[in-house]
Amino acid sequence: MSAIEFDIETNGLLDVLSKIHCICTYDKVNDIKESFRPNEIMDAILYLEDADELIAHNGFGFDYVAI
Repeated sequence: MSAIEFDIETNGLLDVLSKIHCICTYDKVNDIKESFRPNEIMDAILYLEDADELIAHNGFGFDYVAI
């Protein structure tokens, strides 16, 4: 089981967003921290897709939409 907290950093809000700079994650069940750089964004998305649970501060309002 994995419960992953995550946050993304972008070049702007949804109305001007064109790039995700990084995605940082913390698997609170397994105590694993990860940082994905711009060239690893697809790896981050695949990692998040495998999670049993996702936790984001503003997931529905920004992070999920941006990804």
